[in-house]
Amino acid sequence: QKVIIGWCADATRFACADAGDGLEDSNFSCDTADKAILRLTTELEFIQSVLADSNLRITDESEYDFHDKAFAAKMDYFVSEADAGYAGMRFRDALKNGFYGLQGARDSYRDACSRSGIPMHKTLLLKFIEVQTVVLSPICTHYCEHVWRELLGNKTSVTRASWPTTAAPDRALVLASNFLDDIVSKARLKFMELSGTKPKFVKGKKVEVDPSTITPPNQVCFIISKEFPEWKKIILTKLNELYDSEAKCMPSDVMKQIKVFAVSNPVLKPLMKNAMQVGAFFIKKSEEEQEKAFELQVPYDQEQVLKENAEYVASSIGVASIDVIYQTDAGEAEPGTPVVEFITV
Repeated sequence: QKVIIGWCADATRFACADAGDGLEDSNFSCDTADKAILRLTTELEFIQSVLADSNLRITDESEYDFHDKAFAAKMDYFVSEADAGYAGMRFRDALKNGFYGLQGARDSYRDACSRSGIPMHKTLLLKFIEVQTVVLSPICTHYCEHVWRELLGNKTSVTRASWPTTAAPDRALVLASNFLDDIVSKARLKFMELSGTKPKFVKGKKVEVDPSTITPPNQVCFIISKEFPEWKKIILTKLNELYDSEAKCMPSDVMKQIKVFAVSNPVLKPLMKNAMQVGAFFIKKSEEEQEKAFELQVPYDQEQVLKENAEYVASSIGVASIDVIYQTDAGEAEPGTPVVEFITV
């Protein structure tokens, strides 16, 4: 009764896809089905607003800015991952990338454009709508059919549409965009703490702070590094040697091998606990990124990404300006993980 009256086909299929794959018991969630109705309704309103918006930016692809390029690269990436999910009958992965991943990329792009004071690009948004509709159609067929025919004006069914044609995902650009999103989010939270605008709790009780009594910082400095500390480079190099690139996994006794290696290494032995924790972290990371998880440097220029988007970063955090400097001695900054420092000038 709940399926027929409350959710209908698409929300039920959405929740079924999210329930998991394989031989283990599925984890069907009524809450997921309820939220699917809201998510799809909200997305329908977004599509209608885009199609009616005459103020969207229209330029040639050669004039794309960083956020435009990053959004396009993320669409290529998530479509590719969704395709792999469908091909392997892993419908949760297909939904994770073909809906949640694309939604996250669009939301990040919308936020970046809003904070930069520029309209979103019409061509990219139309591509997003078309791509998401086709990719989601095996799961939410009725919803996608409505968007495909009634809103986008296609004459044939979405079930007869070709799979989206995408370029090879630009991994460096996707990682650079994720780096920018993560560091802005981290800096924004720290700024809220320093300026007294973030709720403060002591022993579970909210403590009122008067922001007017606090002078907020007006500049943020990002301290970046191109290299890991020597002891981490040793671990990453060893993990890269142990990784089986054909089977795309680590040996079953990898943690035992790392422990034996660390005990015998004069640099790692005094840092045994840290070495094991870092090893476990990067082994987990390799489950998604394979051997690329052990790269000693990030495939993008951290300084260039931050400086190219300086206005967006400053406005997102709430400061007047930003600065980027390289770490000159042993510190906490690592590739892709800058240290954030605020100052008042």
